[in-house]
Amino acid sequence: MKKVLVIFMMMFVAGACASVQEEEYVSPYYMTEEEHKKINEEICRLEEPVRDLEARYWAGRIATGGDVTYEELEKNSHHWFGGEECNRRLMEKIRQNLDTGNTHPLTQEEEELLEQVNQAARAVIMPATQDKKLIASLTAEQCIELKGRYWAWEIVHEKWITLEELKKYAATTWSCPADYNRRVIEEIEKNVKSKHIVPLNEREAYINDACTELDCEDWQESSSNK
Repeated sequence: MKKVLVIFMMMFVAGACASVQEEEYVSPYYMTEEEHKKINEEICRLEEPVRDLEARYWAGRIATGGDVTYEELEKNSHHWFGGEECNRRLMEKIRQNLDTGNTHPLTQEEEELLEQVNQAARAVIMPATQDKKLIASLTAEQCIELKGRYWAWEIVHEKWITLEELKKYAATTWSCPADYNRRVIEEIEKNVKSKHIVPLNEREAYINDACTELDCEDWQESSSNK
């Protein structure tokens, strides 16, 4: 289930929408207020029918005492697409579920319904995820290199997330195999330690979005056979 990946990508892309950074860098993810508003409205519309399922999913994750707390999720929700009001309602529903003990796991049918919504939301936020030709041409090393530069820039220049937080997500919520996630973290660390991080240009940012569709399981198998 790619629920976690999609939710955090919503957060990550939204967090990269600052207009001008150091050295007059303009983020390739930059969008106008009107564009951002339209995406928020569409994401909220898509999620409205499954908000109860989404809230129960997160309440269950929190209740197990595993990889996320309510406080962490509430902080992250300020960076999600969907709009402030839409995300506030979700967080209120999660709190309500926690208070009433409504944290039982989703059924397979419910997970599949959420995944359908996730796919639709992913297409709105990251059109590159629908570029089948590009996705088929991607290599794991190409994606690792782009992710390493992207996250290093976010850590060092945007400063809305830390390396330690990313390490936690890599170990607990990223959907790829542990070896692949370790390589991504190593690439991020290498770039963070460097004196000059090369930000992604518009084309690279598009490819980086497509990398969320990379079949990383194949990378694990091919790597283990080397």
